Amino acid sequence: MAQWTRRQVLAQMGIAAAAVHTLDPHELCCTVAAHAQTADKDLFELKKVGDGVYAAVAATRYKVNCNAAVIMTDDGVIVVDTHSKPSASRAVYQQIQGITKKPVIKVINTHFHWDHWQGNESYAAQNPKMEIITSEKTKENMSKPDAGVGGVPYIEKQIANLPGEIDTLKADIVKETDAAKKKNLEANLLQAESFLQELKSMKPALPTRTVATTLTLKEAGREIQLHALGRGHTNGDLYIYLPKEKVVATGDALIDWMPFLNDGYPEVSQRPHRRREEGVGRRRHARRDADEDRRSARAEVRGRHVEAHAGPVSRSRRTERRDGSQKGGFEGLRIPWRRQ
Repeated sequence: MAQWTRRQVLAQMGIAAAAVHTLDPHELCCTVAAHAQTADKDLFELKKVGDGVYAAVAATRYKVNCNAAVIMTDDGVIVVDTHSKPSASRAVYQQIQGITKKPVIKVINTHFHWDHWQGNESYAAQNPKMEIITSEKTKENMSKPDAGVGGVPYIEKQIANLPGEIDTLKADIVKETDAAKKKNLEANLLQAESFLQELKSMKPALPTRTVATTLTLKEAGREIQLHALGRGHTNGDLYIYLPKEKVVATGDALIDWMPFLNDGYPEVSQRPHRRREEGVGRRRHARRDADEDRRSARAEVRGRHVEAHAGPVSRSRRTERRDGSQKGGFEGLRIPWRRQ
């Protein structure tokens, strides 16, 4: 079997990305097949992954929800990502209340995509003093009309698109002859209609605090590090790391399938920025960059992170082990859960 060079791989990615950009991003990010079986009642499974740390793993829905990290502290609860709608975040909050009656004191949004922050308002309603933390870029993206598949302007786009989706579902129900598929279509139609009503009444809760590069929260005996590491899944991804528990939440920067690239930067390597003198050492720097690219690729294969997105096949947030330590990385991560 022929081996592709890195240049060939990147070229093919460019072709794929160009094809993706000719399609409607709303149809590409975070959707399931119209006739797919989706959850009706139990939207999340709350899994303990460490001392006082839980994963709210989302079941498949017609309009999907991300997974969430739930972190208990002595003063209250911190939630990472709040799903696509307030009803979903309320469902998680009800499960949290089964563990502790303490309020949610902080919400952290890993990025601006619609299925990771549109549930902020339900937490803000139960605690007006609650902080909402994002990166600086994510806060900017939430108000920009051309940022991508998220932010306040995207709510109106969803409202505009959903009636067409609903009409298509109704037409598919009429045409469908398979009883099981028809039942799924009918369930998904109800979900789409309910989602539209939530969008129309949505009161967006926006960030109250931002992170430029790194912020460490000292939360009553628990250390939580927030890292804005530059472009990745979006231009403002925020990574949440608990050094004692060896758990990291990466939003959608790492998932178990092909990531959504419309707002991403696959062409940007994770090399450190360096000052370059014009006209001096360009070839040497190019060789060094190529070596760093190879090391970065190997590190990604070995890298161990938690992803925070539930997609068409109910993608599960996961954490994996990395033996030994790596300078500048998240050392010694455990495997609290993984897809079977």
